[in-house]
Amino acid sequence: MAWSDRDVFTAIDRVRCAFRSLAYRAACAVFSRHIVIGRNVRFLGPIRATHLAKAHVRVGDACLFSSAQITALPGARLDIGPRCSFNAGLVLAAREHISIGEDAMVGEYTSIRDFTHDHGAAAGAKHGGYRGGPTTIGARVWLGRGVCVMPGVTIGAGAVVGANAVVTRDVPAGAIVGGVPARMLGCAIQAGKS
Repeated sequence: MAWSDRDVFTAIDRVRCAFRSLAYRAACAVFSRHIVIGRNVRFLGPIRATHLAKAHVRVGDACLFSSAQITALPGARLDIGPRCSFNAGLVLAAREHISIGEDAMVGEYTSIRDFTHDHGAAAGAKHGGYRGGPTTIGARVWLGRGVCVMPGVTIGAGAVVGANAVVTRDVPAGAIVGGVPARMLGCAIQAGKS
């Protein structure tokens, strides 16, 4: 049986993914007992992780990461439910707690944070400290490309956030939002309901 170029490249990609997943799992086991990566989690591209040694990170089973920059400061919690999918260029920045529910889909170049610079401080943004609060993304949420989820926001289960939206306040379950800042555009149709 002859292999086509496509078959060879597919096999090479699968081997790279498997080695990358094993390497990340091994690094987490060696460097921190507070990082738990579920079964069948796949890393298709590089993950740049900073400050994870004293953070509590849990990634559910069967998640998929294309590439990401993950920052979780000491004492922070980052909980990712099972079967979540993260496209390339994801930024996760946790100082307190970020929770992402099961089956969430996150588009490329999306930023999810639970803290930001305190621009109101007299010392200015550089020396003014930080402000924020826990950020929660519900189950089955779909975040489009380039979405920015600001600190302290809760996005309800089944919500859809349009591409390049900036989410500055809570989004109800099943809502469709978009824009800068994000505003209600409609309601998502739930499977099995009319």
